[in-house]
Amino acid sequence: PPLINSCLLVILGYSFSYGPLAWLLWAELFPTKHRGEMIGITSTIASISMFINNLIFEPLAAKLGSLAPVFAVYTVTNLIALLLLAWLLPETKGAIPVDTRAAIRCRLTLCFPRSRRPTTAAASMAAAAPTAAA
Repeated sequence: PPLINSCLLVILGYSFSYGPLAWLLWAELFPTKHRGEMIGITSTIASISMFINNLIFEPLAAKLGSLAPVFAVYTVTNLIALLLLAWLLPETKGAIPVDTRAAIRCRLTLCFPRSRRPTTAAASMAAAAPTAAA
């Protein structure tokens, strides 16, 4: 049945995308000092958003006449979010959290880096290491 298949696709899509991704991102985005509080705040916002999403599902389906347009609206919304995240989130492999947060801040404000700071943990350690005198 198409309705069950659509529901399974939504559940699978959530399970392999936003569900685990959000927790990984939150752990990297917030400074250690404030990480606990900020993860609590962002997970509360996410839970409230999911509650509102579930709350408007049935009235939206009634207004649009069937479930297909509702899933289409959700699909378009998720595609927009995917494109936004693809643009907003930098590659974090080998990067230190401070540089990741700075890169996101620059993308949010459309700024350009003002200094040539090291962008990887290895480069940061190499820059901070004392040089051997010959």
